Amino acid sequence: MTVYFEVTDPDDKSHYEGKTEPGNPDEPGNENPNDNRDPNRQMRSGAGQNYTDYQNACLPQGGRSATVNAPVEIAGQTRAVAETTLKITDRYSGDNYQVRATMREPHNLEPFDTRTSWTTNDAYVTSSIKESETIIAWKRVYIEQDNMYKLGATITAAADEDATELSVYSNADFDVDDDIVVFWKEGSHAAEVTAKTARPTVDIAGGGGTGAAAEVYLHNEEISSIRVTEGGSDYTTPPNVDITG
Repeated sequence: MTVYFEVTDPDDKSHYEGKTEPGNPDEPGNENPNDNRDPNRQMRSGAGQNYTDYQNACLPQGGRSATVNAPVEIAGQTRAVAETTLKITDRYSGDNYQVRATMREPHNLEPFDTRTSWTTNDAYVTSSIKESETIIAWKRVYIEQDNMYKLGATITAAADEDATELSVYSNADFDVDDDIVVFWKEGSHAAEVTAKTARPTVDIAGGGGTGAAAEVYLHNEEISSIRVTEGGSDYTTPPNVDITG
């Protein structure tokens, strides 16, 4: 047995879909089907070469039909399975697709029915068609927060306008007489390292637990803050905290 496939661009009533009168977020989209924006996967006329090009873009070579495989058990029921692969846009979020299947051979692999072909030609298959849900292309954007420098350090405490010292997360990248550039919201300022002070170390012991750790931040050679970097575990009493350096 053979199953035949086609892909359509159905009308989508979602609120983000195109609207003839945009601006009201409570009104569903009402633009016509065949409105995908990916120029490589657009079915405008729904017939002829345009239809064929759309199918070739959305289905792999030979993907317009498939032989039914041996029956398999799915969700406790025995099913016969035929498979194809849908190739969707890789950049146009909101484009939508629907995969349709029939076991009646379409005329010359042309549109299944009037829903795609916009015609009432009886030579096209008009019944025994199964449809997938509307499949919508989404993009998920990941934002990575990172310090945008290869060498340097993040300033950890505010400094006065006429300050001659800066507190930084680590001074490991700096040596005396290094030329540096200090960046802030309004611009940047060239400077030179005249001296550097090592950050004190924090030792946390006792209390019945292990694993706690903290960092000290300096400003004008004074401790401006202590930040706990690891909470540790199994502490039953407050541990001893020693700062050296």
